[in-house]
Amino acid sequence: MKKPAKLLLGALSLTPLVGLFYIVFQMVKHFNEMAAAGGAAGPEQFAGLVEESLVVQGATFLLVLGLLGYYLWHLFVRRADEDLIMKLLWSMLLLFGSVITIPLYWLLYIWSEPRPARVTAAQEA
Repeated sequence: MKKPAKLLLGALSLTPLVGLFYIVFQMVKHFNEMAAAGGAAGPEQFAGLVEESLVVQGATFLLVLGLLGYYLWHLFVRRADEDLIMKLLWSMLLLFGSVITIPLYWLLYIWSEPRPARVTAAQEA
């Protein structure tokens, strides 16, 4: 995989974590504004927050599904020589801790993937 594709995959891998922090930040901000206004909030104030949260969570969910599919394929197909126990461990970590372990897997196995050795003319002779 070329470096620009790795960087794009890395940015996509960080997106779910950023989305999670964004949702938490928006909720804290909204509740602080509500507390500053005396605690009175109508349903219309929550409607915007809920709608925005659902859109962000839906997009994040679809992205995580795609990333999980790719990373599990990478784990079981591209890294076929890996120990079975490590494959099982990484698959469980990816499935149950996906928001945190997806960027970690990208860093350890995609970004730092060993490059094939170049064969020079001196080595061929």
